[in-house]
Amino acid sequence: LKARRGARLTALTCGGAIPDNADYRVVVEPSGEFVGSVHEDFAIESLPGDIFQLGNTAWRILRLDAGTLRVEDAQSLPPSIPFWLGEAPGRTWELSEGVARVRLALTEQADPYAWLARLGVAGAAAEQAVNYMAAAKTALGVVPTLDTVIFERFFDEAGGMQFIIHAPYGSRVNRAGGCPCASVSAARSISSCRPPPPRTR
Repeated sequence: LKARRGARLTALTCGGAIPDNADYRVVVEPSGEFVGSVHEDFAIESLPGDIFQLGNTAWRILRLDAGTLRVEDAQSLPPSIPFWLGEAPGRTWELSEGVARVRLALTEQADPYAWLARLGVAGAAAEQAVNYMAAAKTALGVVPTLDTVIFERFFDEAGGMQFIIHAPYGSRVNRAGGCPCASVSAARSISSCRPPPPRTR
């Protein structure tokens, strides 16, 4: 990896700005406690009674006010996951493939620091990448790749069951897996999967 010509000038002259967005405050009833925020589109598309995850708690939606989503504790009932929309398109198949290859290669290197240095990654960035992948492989036993999706289930401190999908595909696959029926079915029957090849334009 190396900087493109003119990258320094671009970085200095185009600092950018935080885009205008309309995130909705999430407030617990009846205490009025502020617990976080969700994207405007998620708030508007939700209905009273819907349950979603924010932080480590499941919340039931009571009503939507101007700029505020009123909720109550859902007592660990199965939640959906709120979404936020970025300014760029979702991860492409090519990028997902590249991320999977790099993660797998990093865990297979006898000297991962030297391998990263040859790619132009050194210092704190290399240390962070090596430590992250080592911790992931220790915890999961295997690295998620294009051929292997890992489903992890555990219970949090409050006794609620949590379900995590480890995959390099991004939201195109993981968002569908967030549906309780899909997650349960997948966890029962799938140990690895390969999505269909990308469509050509």
